[in-house]
Amino acid sequence: MKKIVLFYKKEDKEISREAKKLVHEAKKAFGIKIDIEKISKDCAVVSLGGDGTLLRAAKIAAAKKCPVLGIHMGGLGFLNEIELNDRLPAIRKLLDNDFHVDNRILIEAHVIRKGKIVGKVLALNDIVIGKCDIARTVSLDVFYQNHKIYSYRSDGLIISTPTGSTGHNYSAGGPILAPDTSNLIITPICPIKSGSRPIVLDAKGLEIIVKKTPGKKQAILTADGQQKIYLQDHDKIFIEKSKLCAKFARLSPYDFFAKLRSKLG
Repeated sequence: MKKIVLFYKKEDKEISREAKKLVHEAKKAFGIKIDIEKISKDCAVVSLGGDGTLLRAAKIAAAKKCPVLGIHMGGLGFLNEIELNDRLPAIRKLLDNDFHVDNRILIEAHVIRKGKIVGKVLALNDIVIGKCDIARTVSLDVFYQNHKIYSYRSDGLIISTPTGSTGHNYSAGGPILAPDTSNLIITPICPIKSGSRPIVLDAKGLEIIVKKTPGKKQAILTADGQQKIYLQDHDKIFIEKSKLCAKFARLSPYDFFAKLRSKLG
C-alpha cells in the first residue's frame, strides 16, 4: 500500500490523543504521512476506536475498494482486528501488503413515499425499523420476492447482515450467521404474537410496507445506528444486497468462532 488513511472519533479526547500519537509514530518509523479521512486509490484505511468508527470507515472505504484495519479502543470491539499496542507492526504489514482481505456484504435500503425515493442508506451491520419514543407498536407487512411473509406488530424489526448477526440481532434472540455468507436475518423486536420468530433469507427481493406508526415522526429507520429516515404510514422500504462490499484487512488467519467464544462467552 502506498498510503494510510486514519479514521477516529474526534470528539473522544483519549482516542484523539492516541490518533495524534499514531500519526507522529508512523512518520518517524516509516517516513510516511497518515492522512485523516481522505481516501484515495491504493490506500489502506485504519480505524482507531470502537465498532462504530469501524462501521463508518468500512462503508466509506467500500466505494474505493480499500481494505480497512480496525485498532481496538472502544467497548466490545467485535469487529476490530488488533489491540492498540500492536499498532506499528500492523501498519508495517499494511505498507508491505502482508495481509489478506475478508470481504463482507453490505445492504442498502430505499424508502419510497408516494412513488418517490425519500431516502437511501447503506449498512454493514443492520437496518432497524422501529418506534422513536412512544410506547406503542409499529405494524409492518413484510414480503420476500413478492410473497408475503408476515404482518408484524412489534416494537420494530431488525434486518441484519451476517456481520451484524452478533450485535442487536443476537441480543433480540436472532441467530448468528458465519460472516462469509450472503443472507439476511429478519428479527422482530418484542412482537405481540409469540409465533413471530427470526427468519433467514437470501439478501434480495425484500420489501417492507409500513401499515401503521404510533404517530408523526414516531417511526424511524436507522442504518448501523448512524443514519436515519423518519417513516410514515404506507411508506415502502426495499432492502437488498449492495454492489459494494466491505473489505477488512486481516493480518493473521481469522477464526470467527474463536472470536465468538472470546467476546460472547
